Order: sequence, then structure tokens, then C-alpha cells
Amino acid sequence: MNSSRRQVFFFGLFGLPLSASLTSLARAQRAPPPAVMKPQTSDANASNDAPLAACMLIDAFKQIRKCELVSKLLKSEEARTFARVETEEHEQIAKQLKKSGFIYAEMSDRSGGGKSARPGAGEQFSQARGVLMPGAAQLIEILHEVAEQCVGSFKFKIQWKEGLQLDKRFIGDQLNTHYMLLDKAQVFKTHATSDVRPLLEAGVAITQKHIAILEDLMVKLEKTKT
Repeated sequence: MNSSRRQVFFFGLFGLPLSASLTSLARAQRAPPPAVMKPQTSDANASNDAPLAACMLIDAFKQIRKCELVSKLLKSEEARTFARVETEEHEQIAKQLKKSGFIYAEMSDRSGGGKSARPGAGEQFSQARGVLMPGAAQLIEILHEVAEQCVGSFKFKIQWKEGLQLDKRFIGDQLNTHYMLLDKAQVFKTHATSDVRPLLEAGVAITQKHIAILEDLMVKLEKTKT
């Protein structure tokens, strides 16, 4: 899905009032542009795509699991819709990476719900498209364990939250996560080849818009009394 279609997809499904959507879009457009870094040549980046894609898929796993945990518990329609659209966005990223040969093996995770990379996922991933650099497969394993820990910590933090408090916790977590995802995408795209760079460039634009919407949602939730 190209950038323009992804934008239409997001704003078409999100269901925010027109004024809120326009405000969000304007804020994203007013945001200072990211630092311009000259991309390296494709040949220099050829060995980078696999670990970059693996990191993107780990982030997708983490985002999808968090959204699954709260999707049926959130109070506001806007928060529920954001959780649904965020899940769909990351599922789409995984599909696009799969088309380029980047596949991250999945199975039931250790917590008993959802899906998770199986033990040896780094090795499985390296077999999907090329071989990861020495030590990279083991690092991918560790990064996935970190993602699982993040999901577990999030699950612990929300277990006593409900209603408006749960909405605030989720949207606040998503806002912080999207700041991190934006930084990652801006750096990753300077190290990727032409196979992966377009997806990262589209990701920068989409993430900026998500941040604007999340900021507006936080303001709205803070003003909500009950």
C-alpha cells in the first residue's frame, strides 16, 4: 500500500470529527522536518536490510500485542479505533516485508495468547532472505525477548485500570512508543536499500500523523471528567 493510500485508509477508518482530523493533520505538517541524512548506496546497505526488517517486525509484534490486550476494554470509540487501525497498519507492514522475502517465524507465545517469534527466530529469519551477520541472529533473539518483556510490563500496568484511566494509559503509552518509532524509522531509512527504504519513508509520514492524532486524543482525554 503506497503512502497516499495508507493515509486515506487511516483517516477514513479513524472516525474522528473532521475538525479534529484537520487539526491533527495541520499539526503534523507544522512539525519540524527530521534531520536530513544522506542515504548510503544500495551496495553498502545490502547487508543491513535483514536486521532492519527484523527490528521492524519485532516492533510490529509488540504493537499488535499491546493493542490486542486493550482493544475490547477501552472506553472511548476513538481509542478503540486507534487500537484497531494501529494493528492493521503493522499487519500491513509485515505483509509488505514478506513480499520482499523477510519472514519472521511465529507460534503461540509463552504467555499463552497471541503470537510470538519461536525460539530460534533469528536463525529462522536469516534463512528467509540471506544470512544475518555473525551475532545478528542472537541479537534479534534478545531484542524479541525485550519486546516480550515490554508487552508483559504493559499488561501488568493496565491490569487495575479501567474506563477513562485505561484509555489514558494506553494512549499515553502509544504516544511515547510512536516518538520512538519515528526516531527509528528516520535512522533506519538512511541505512536501507531501495527494497526497504520506501516502506520506512512512508512509515515516517504515517507515524508523524499518528503522533498528532495521539496528542489530540491525550488532550481530549485529560479534559474528560468521567
